[in-house]
Amino acid sequence: MTEAIAIVALSGRALAQSARRGGMRSTVLDMFADKDTQAVADRVVRLVQNNQVLNSLSLQRCLQNLPETVARRGLVYGAGLDRLTDVIAAWGERYPVYGNCQEVVRCANNPRQFFALLAALNIPFPETCFAPPRKNISDWLVKKQCSSGGGHVQQFDPLQHYNSDIYFQKFVNGTAVSLLFLADGHRIQTVGFNTQWVTGQKKKPFQYQGAINRVNLSSDQRMEILDYAEKLTAVLNLKGLNTLDCVASADNINVLELNPRPGATLELYDQDVTTGLLRQHIEACQGKLPANDNRFLSPVRAHQIIYAVSPVLIPDGFHWPDWASDRPAGGQIIAAGCPICSVTADGEVEATVTEKLQARRQFLLAQLQQSRRVA
Repeated sequence: MTEAIAIVALSGRALAQSARRGGMRSTVLDMFADKDTQAVADRVVRLVQNNQVLNSLSLQRCLQNLPETVARRGLVYGAGLDRLTDVIAAWGERYPVYGNCQEVVRCANNPRQFFALLAALNIPFPETCFAPPRKNISDWLVKKQCSSGGGHVQQFDPLQHYNSDIYFQKFVNGTAVSLLFLADGHRIQTVGFNTQWVTGQKKKPFQYQGAINRVNLSSDQRMEILDYAEKLTAVLNLKGLNTLDCVASADNINVLELNPRPGATLELYDQDVTTGLLRQHIEACQGKLPANDNRFLSPVRAHQIIYAVSPVLIPDGFHWPDWASDRPAGGQIIAAGCPICSVTADGEVEATVTEKLQARRQFLLAQLQQSRRVA
């Protein structure tokens, strides 16, 4: 295997597994240092976080402490670095960084700039404004800049004061879908279309809960989303793995956001790519798209995050099933609202996979509850 590549993300587990699949070693800097991340990485460093946001100073120190051989091999960043583009850009002045440049990430996370770009490209998006709406206030959502995962999205409350880093967007009925694609700066290649799920919980109703790699879209709707991804790639010079999030209804496709880095749905396809999608991401950043289209290779596959409703103590020696991922070490206390782990399921029939996923979720929660009682 080659020298270890550095992976930085809120959770680096899926990227580290993909690295291993592609014959690469990895050093992971993330917020969780889960057991299954440690099982595939050479080294895992747990970054300091504040309210599930990575700490800039902690990241800088950990990057500075990377061995020179790892630094020269390069760095891949995932979710959670949207507010830390300056740290990654500074690092990229000395060492390779495989991903989109600082200006692209900033554009995708600046709603004024991003939605102005969509408008210029004739790409539809929900009505958006930067001052509190005055009419039909129940139809509006509040979103925070430089945030991911949907936990920041709330219903607009006219009685609440909002900071300057938020914007207002009209709610659009439809199904949340996404396109995961590779780009070489000019062209794109589809990895897959996905249907996304949210928790629907009162405090964080739009928080990402999981996805399945199947969508109920017509061929025209798929082509429409692909056209939007191609336009954005051409203008922004997108590279590597990217995700375009949309809301689809019978009549319209509305773009919600562009995530210009490897996303959570990577793991719904990675097992079916011999070299792993991380290697394809790196090669795409170097201007080389894979020769084969990945889109027809994957069986039905889904994942779902389990969030703690109340504080959960992970028992020492707890047995994690093979279909559970993002496994915390024993003795950790998972705070309410934070992710405990993820569950996965696959198969040939979509309905069967979703049923299996829910059954596994309930089984794991019951096992954790039983372990608490025994302890």
